[in-house]
Amino acid sequence: MTDLEHIQSHEVLSRVKGKVAISGYHCALMDTLYKDWNVHEEGSKKAHSVKTERVEVLWTNY
Repeated sequence: MTDLEHIQSHEVLSRVKGKVAISGYHCALMDTLYKDWNVHEEGSKKAHSVKTERVEVLWTNY
């Protein structure tokens, strides 16, 4: 997704009255957009797509 698509998604998801969970990786944009959400981190794992260790993150509004 592009930065603009992430921003547009956040605008929609922040208005949802139900539970929302978003899976991804830490980056400045996501950490800023979802700063008020709960952050759940998984242990570091090697991501085959980028050949480095990464920490998967789950942002939730509940």
